[in-house]
Amino acid sequence: MIAYSTISSLGFMFVALGAGAWVAGVFYLFAHGFFKGLLFLCSGSVIHAMGGEQDMRKMGGLRTKIPVTFWTMLVGALSMVGMIPFAGFWAKDEIVGATFIAGEYVVWVVAMVTVLLTAIYMGRLIFMTFWGETRADAEVQAHIHESPPSMTVPLVILAVPAALLGLVVGLPPEGGWIHGFLEPVFYHPHHAEFRLLGEGGALMLASLLTVIVGLVIAWWLYVRQTEVPARIADRVPWAYRASLNKVYLDDIYAVVPVGATLGFAQWLWDVVDVKVIDGVVNGVAWLWGRIGDGLRPIQTGRVQNYALYMFGGMVVLVAVFAWVWGS
Repeated sequence: MIAYSTISSLGFMFVALGAGAWVAGVFYLFAHGFFKGLLFLCSGSVIHAMGGEQDMRKMGGLRTKIPVTFWTMLVGALSMVGMIPFAGFWAKDEIVGATFIAGEYVVWVVAMVTVLLTAIYMGRLIFMTFWGETRADAEVQAHIHESPPSMTVPLVILAVPAALLGLVVGLPPEGGWIHGFLEPVFYHPHHAEFRLLGEGGALMLASLLTVIVGLVIAWWLYVRQTEVPARIADRVPWAYRASLNKVYLDDIYAVVPVGATLGFAQWLWDVVDVKVIDGVVNGVAWLWGRIGDGLRPIQTGRVQNYALYMFGGMVVLVAVFAWVWGS
């Protein structure tokens, strides 16, 4: 799930490019590097604690058993969803706000829906992994333990910029250190001074409220009313199957780009390599073999025949020279 969430993050970066918010896109790239790297390492720590288990449906109640991993993963998740004051909030809010200021209202709505969905699935990740009762087997529960310092120290190190990067380089909005640093590089077609009590503040508040709503929905579904997701799956099984199969993106990818590439590669092998390249090489060899077969009767092993061939060759050479010199 964390790997798939990168699609969403890359989408925000491209939205920034489309809205002309290039500084915000670079800012989000840096923030994403910290909080996504942190989330990947935290997931590895959870998998290590669970003895290799990767299914969140077989976890739960881990926040007291692996506290360092829990708190650092919580920082990474809150940064990714865009919760104030974590790094992801300042970068993502600037991107979402830029789409509205640029007049791309449809893109803004899509971005806000993405913010909501991001909060829901990251909340699901945290709540299913660290809240509730442990759903692991008794044997696995007996061996759940915090990761060694070689794994937890990098988590703490990455958690610092994931939490504080926005406060250090992104404040004030639209005028932080990173904006001044990149000012000579990028032109701002939609640059506007941020006003907390103006349009910028309203957009920031809307984004923040959307994040909170998404987290509350995730809490209600996966902590408060844990039977609701199963009821929803029973009522709309097609939606559940589509979600379970990641909207069939892997299948589409396997058929369209991968299948087409493999088919083209097979055609190159069957036609270009086997018939053209190998055909030319084998054809030349076959041609010289036939020429050799045709010349083989000449090689009789009799001296008088070879003398006759030499005499005939000399006659031909004399005739050629005579013709050339005569002309």
